[in-house]
Amino acid sequence: MRHRLMYLSLALALLGGLGGCDGEDRENGAATDPVARDPIMVVDGQQFDDVFSVYDTLELEEPRGVLSVAPMVSLDSGGGFLVADAAEHQVRVYSPQGKLREVFGEGTARVDSIKSPGRALRLPGGDILVVNLAGPLTILPARQEEPSRFIPRSLRTARHAEILNDHEVLLVGSDTNPVAATLFRLDLANGQYSEKYLAPPAHLDKWVTTFMSAVRTSRWGNRIAAVHMLSDTLVIFDLAGREQKRVPIPIDPFMAPEGPLPDVTTAAEQHAWMAQFTMVMNLFWIEDNKLIVQWAKGLENGLDADMGILQMDTTGVRAWAIAPSPTLVAVRGEEFFFRNPRNHEPNRWWVAKRRAGPEEPPS
Repeated sequence: MRHRLMYLSLALALLGGLGGCDGEDRENGAATDPVARDPIMVVDGQQFDDVFSVYDTLELEEPRGVLSVAPMVSLDSGGGFLVADAAEHQVRVYSPQGKLREVFGEGTARVDSIKSPGRALRLPGGDILVVNLAGPLTILPARQEEPSRFIPRSLRTARHAEILNDHEVLLVGSDTNPVAATLFRLDLANGQYSEKYLAPPAHLDKWVTTFMSAVRTSRWGNRIAAVHMLSDTLVIFDLAGREQKRVPIPIDPFMAPEGPLPDVTTAAEQHAWMAQFTMVMNLFWIEDNKLIVQWAKGLENGLDADMGILQMDTTGVRAWAIAPSPTLVAVRGEEFFFRNPRNHEPNRWWVAKRRAGPEEPPS
């Protein structure tokens, strides 16, 4: 078991996506430009500028005491953004233009409410649900004079959630060791779990999927799409948890682990093993029949990777694929927000729109 535990710190760094950067990046602004690099091998892939047009930039405000290190972004009601930064133990609320509106956690009056937040989501009533990577879930009330609420979790891990209704969420995490389920229906009022489903892919070793057990999800209307990070199969559920279909994700090639978790003893060996595989890093359901998938390949030294992105429909047909690609952090209507690849600072984004293709007239 000892060698398996050595994977944990690196795997946890990857579970929320490649959101971080080191201090040297933030200090000098230097970065490799993924758009300018030679493409990694993607069958029938395209260049970034063939698919997207960057028309604006956006910078998340960083006043004294605020630094974006590993931000995980969710859309907020009214067009703004919610940022959960596990490295800084903060949750931040931003306007659509990137102006900082509120901060919770480290350095604030609610420091005890935030424990390495993996995701922050706006509930229908206006409160903010914080899925902490460590400790219980937190509900930050819309009325700041009210105290925070805490929901103990019995799960092994919790990393993200999808809002189902005004009192229920679908919590994304893992239950046991080895993992048996990754999606959990949670009643926020009583803290009880009513259902659990989506076991890790059966063709992968149980210890591989236990220590790399992240699942990516996205909701559109009454459907939720989910995919294990080491799988190229998208699973679509209804809101009751009933599986509707399984759809292949057209990443070509998709390299998945084969065999058991290897017995390695050094971080370099771990990195070399993980660098072989394709990993789904994020999922965005953007229209009734359209999804965006972001993946990584070549995870060397923890966070240095080639990124790719594609659009597919709910039958598995690919519209386009780009590799390398900047990191996509959010999609709002026709606006795509990418990490600016010129400097690697995670609070600086490109704002882009799709170029019209022959089958897709401008709106």
